[in-house]
Amino acid sequence: MADIRAMVALNLLAAVLTTRAALPHLRAAGAAHENAALVRIPSAAGLVGTPFYATYATTKNGAMRFGEALRHELYGSGIHVASV
Repeated sequence: MADIRAMVALNLLAAVLTTRAALPHLRAAGAAHENAALVRIPSAAGLVGTPFYATYATTKNGAMRFGEALRHELYGSGIHVASV
């Protein structure tokens, strides 16, 4: 259980919390018509249910969907969101 919680914290919760911390700074840059971008580097494991890596694949898929939702939410705000 501790390993599962640690993986969720690292792969999903950390991405959400660091994005939340960065957004005020990115919004200020976007409002000033500067280039503001949030670049995310998810794993291909989030696209495919990798056998024996179910928890990892689940957290990476969640991180990918978070980035996708964020890209739609921030459209037009001057902040570009990309997943590589």
